[in-house]
Amino acid sequence: MGEEKLRADLEKRVIQLEELYSHQQHLVQQLDEELVKLRSVIEKLEYRHVVQEDRLKWLIDNRLTLDDLPNEKPPHY
Repeated sequence: MGEEKLRADLEKRVIQLEELYSHQQHLVQQLDEELVKLRSVIEKLEYRHVVQEDRLKWLIDNRLTLDDLPNEKPPHY
């Protein structure tokens, strides 16, 4: 009887471990999917950052100084 109970306890424990493993596999799969989505978002943001940085550099390089502006009244006067 003692051996039978030990066998039943071990079987129950193995089933619990298999269930836990299955849940963890599912969680890892969900996390992996989210990681792929986030990587895509990061790549898009990196691209936008580079574009904005290039625009800012262009604006800085091509900015007008006060001396470059014509000394005229605006058209609405």
